[in-house]
Amino acid sequence: MFFILFYCSEASERFRQALLTIKPKFDSGLSEEDEKTYVRDFLNHAFYEGNNAIHVGARNNIDCQIHVSNDGNSPIGVIIDNKFSKAKNNEMVRDGDLMHKAFYETILYYLRAREGKEKSLRRIVITNMETWFIFDALDYNRIFYHSPLRTK
Repeated sequence: MFFILFYCSEASERFRQALLTIKPKFDSGLSEEDEKTYVRDFLNHAFYEGNNAIHVGARNNIDCQIHVSNDGNSPIGVIIDNKFSKAKNNEMVRDGDLMHKAFYETILYYLRAREGKEKSLRRIVITNMETWFIFDALDYNRIFYHSPLRTK
């Protein structure tokens, strides 16, 4: 599913190499905080080497977030929820079945971020490091933020 991230074969190869590097680490039993750190390190290694755009739990208790610039105070561009421990397998969304805790958490993270005046959100990601579900934040905006069913 992650093929949509790539604009060139070089990016695809960096992603593949970073995934091979981190795979042994996430196969072992990790704490949730360790998982967040590994996702951050993986993405830094694959795409953001040398900058400080990815942060763990810094705002709105989001597992991992990618900022639009290297400054941790800059707007959030990507929200990431990771579910790769075996204990969280039942929380992970599946192809054709989004109704799991990971999906609900991303809705909560998105709504909190929007209430906090975050307007630069572009993507929402749910991953167990083997499967990547990548959603357009505009869909969350239309379906959840502007829903007439949403209460203030």
